[in-house]
Amino acid sequence: MVLRFKYPDEWSCECGRRHRVPLREVVVEENALLRAAEIIDRLHLGRNCLIVEDHATKIIAGDQVRGALTDAGYSVSEAIIERADMASVERARQQLRGYDFSMAVGGGTPIDVAKLATHRSHVPFVSVPTALSHDGIASPIASIAQNRAKTSLLAHPPIAVIADPQILVKAPNRMIAAGYGDLVSKATSVKDWELGRDEKGEYYCKRAATLAFQAMADVVRATKAPWSKEGARELLEALLNCGASMILAASSRPCSGAEHLFSHFLDAHAERPAMHGEQCGLGTILMAKHHEDHNPNWWKEPEFQWQNIKRILRNIEPELSLREIGIDENVAARALLEAANLRPDRYTILHKRPLTKAEAIFLLEQTSIA
Repeated sequence: MVLRFKYPDEWSCECGRRHRVPLREVVVEENALLRAAEIIDRLHLGRNCLIVEDHATKIIAGDQVRGALTDAGYSVSEAIIERADMASVERARQQLRGYDFSMAVGGGTPIDVAKLATHRSHVPFVSVPTALSHDGIASPIASIAQNRAKTSLLAHPPIAVIADPQILVKAPNRMIAAGYGDLVSKATSVKDWELGRDEKGEYYCKRAATLAFQAMADVVRATKAPWSKEGARELLEALLNCGASMILAASSRPCSGAEHLFSHFLDAHAERPAMHGEQCGLGTILMAKHHEDHNPNWWKEPEFQWQNIKRILRNIEPELSLREIGIDENVAARALLEAANLRPDRYTILHKRPLTKAEAIFLLEQTSIA
């Protein structure tokens, strides 16, 4: 498993666009956080840092980052974030005044908030993941709650990623399963993007699509245990490659299709939404089956069929189901019927072949994920 995005800083692509990859350094090793000052020195980001974290990630890694920077003579302050919403983004943006850069320490919430706040403040940020539950670690997309629903907003990617596998493997299995759920969703999101290209003339970048697909394929074919340090490194690299694919596309399109619309609908309508990656993983099982039935260009390889995707996710979280993550089956059926309306501009298998209520219920029964 290798990082697949070592491209020039900027170049003209065969897709017709000029790509720029601002991600300049990725450090994944034990005790990497102790080297934070050394890495920041190389990047010439300045001497004043705002660490964006939540209460848990402050203990897990934030205090370690602060200590490393303070010992090296950096001026460091902290912003504690509880929710990934616009109010938190604005508070972080206000706190960023006078700071040269930010370190985003956490899972999804601190990274999403820092990503958008630094983008609006025109300062760089460094991503320090403490869990591998999503593919936003290095992407330019911030998932921010607005009016209860999650909204994907274009921001900017980190200038660097610093990660310690010793920290990542301590995350609960449920978070690792969520990371795999977000990762395997590329099986359906890439095919949805191809549908948009072929049937709607949508912009498409082969390099971005291949990067997202190959990241997913690397892990699907990997042999390392997901909860081992080697497995964590492989999952992290795959999620970073997915982030890079979104940098190339300047959107979430390579990594977000009908399965993400399914998850976004649950975010807005479920009584208690589950983790993003869990919802996307279950959505991928459903959409893979729907693609197999109605898209002649679905993958031919056995490892990308819906039964195998389900097997991969349940190897990590054996009880993974709608019931287990607290999602009502009726809400899931509604998501299959109505999720396409959330983004009529993003053509997917749900737009190509809408489901009836009876078909939605039957699809849930066929895949046995309820």
